[in-house]
Amino acid sequence: MPLVENFDSYNDGNLDGQGDWVLMNGNANCLQIQGTTKQAGTKGVQGIVANAGSYSRDKITGIDFSGNGSQIFYARSASNNNACYTYAMKDSDSSGGFAIFFTPAGNIEYNIDGQANGVILTGYNADQWYKLEVEWRTSDGKTRFRVDDGTWGNWVAGRGGTWGSPDMIFLMIHVNDGANADFFWDSFSGTAPTTNIKSVEGIEYASIGKIIGIAKASIKKIIGVQ
Repeated sequence: MPLVENFDSYNDGNLDGQGDWVLMNGNANCLQIQGTTKQAGTKGVQGIVANAGSYSRDKITGIDFSGNGSQIFYARSASNNNACYTYAMKDSDSSGGFAIFFTPAGNIEYNIDGQANGVILTGYNADQWYKLEVEWRTSDGKTRFRVDDGTWGNWVAGRGGTWGSPDMIFLMIHVNDGANADFFWDSFSGTAPTTNIKSVEGIEYASIGKIIGIAKASIKKIIGVQ
């Protein structure tokens, strides 16, 4: 199961040491739990650029990304030319998985080969929450991405050319890459793959966007029921 986390049960202050989150690099005072800027619920994570040093990141491990599935989360930048990252990968060797960047060029990008050659998903505005979603399939180790329930991009090889069953996510403010303002994360959730059924026993069109928890279902026509 991918990461499911809303941060609401945590105390205000350092993310490091709460739940299963631990400092990976940098200053533990950079990533903070607070209740002022959140996507939903009562709390979210704030990356404080003034406390980041060259860069700071916290990680959570023990997540099960085996099999097919998707990860959803929300992110927001206090400027439109920031440098903040969300990664999923193997904790043991940093292989596989995905990376989503908010870049100093004002774009949200995904990355499939380490630190270079990000692929633009969309531009971003300051102080606006964005819903970010990545879906993967293990049959060929490919992933695809979308923003704010828009059109899915093409299936592409996972970061490093393979999926690699990631077991860790980390959140990072990277001043050396151009971070210049605070950044926020909230509302991580996981789902099973999107399923599209065009014709099965009189069900002419059914699209189930999120199966776990059945968060969203759209059925266009089921045996005369419009």
